Amino acid sequence: MRRDPAYKAEFPNTPIVVSELPVPLDAEEFAMFNAVKRSDIYGDDDAAALRGPAGSPGGRKRFLQAHAGAPSIESK
Repeated sequence: MRRDPAYKAEFPNTPIVVSELPVPLDAEEFAMFNAVKRSDIYGDDDAAALRGPAGSPGGRKRFLQAHAGAPSIESK
């Protein structure tokens, strides 16, 4: 083996780039979100509350184990 001087390491998840992504919610969806968001954990940070469940280990586990990748809302 020998080193390829033209090789440049590139990975799909790095570097991490933070960008804003609008999540439009109608009044009913916003009311449902407000009813379940964890203000005790995220305070007034709606963005963190919205991504929190999907980014938590439990959220990822439910997402990965759910049929067709759809998140499960059932508790076990």
